[in-house]
Amino acid sequence: GATKWYRCPRAGAQQQLHFSVAAGGALEWLPRESILFDGSKAAMHLEVELAPDSQFLGWEILCFGRRASGEGWHSGGLRLHTRIRQAGHPLWWERANFLAGSGFDSSPVGLGGCSVSGVLVAAGADIGAELLGACRAITPRGLDSRVGVTRLPKLLLARYLGHSSQDAFNWLTAIWSLLRPALLDQPAIAPRLWAC
Repeated sequence: GATKWYRCPRAGAQQQLHFSVAAGGALEWLPRESILFDGSKAAMHLEVELAPDSQFLGWEILCFGRRASGEGWHSGGLRLHTRIRQAGHPLWWERANFLAGSGFDSSPVGLGGCSVSGVLVAAGADIGAELLGACRAITPRGLDSRVGVTRLPKLLLARYLGHSSQDAFNWLTAIWSLLRPALLDQPAIAPRLWAC
């Protein structure tokens, strides 16, 4: 199920994930959404160390507040730190420090008025133009959703902004369904955990 970050009147909560993938290996980290309740103070750290010829395929879906329950995210904070390296060389580093009520939720360089954000990262292998085009051709169902797919050396990023965690999940899953067979030579069979 979803990860829930509850209100923290004092010190915040944190999640630290450190993964090492051996040569020729692959790791998928594909959790359901993380819900930030109003007043939550969370820190999420993800570090991935890839050996040569290993790959990482993962995502994070963030829900700022509980829109369906009429609850926004008006107080609290979120610190994000993602670092992915291969053979000691950085492939992707990203840091963010969001403060609820600071204006990032409505800023065009922030959430742009959206309450759900998602990002998929495929790291460790170069993405060909045909696969990139197929990923970019996938559109989310939500009419108010905004998406983008970017290719960098040995990295693909797919980003979602909208108001539905299910829409984000469905869009990211569709991209994963293309990437998994192409990059990992494995069929895109949904894990049973997703059905919970």
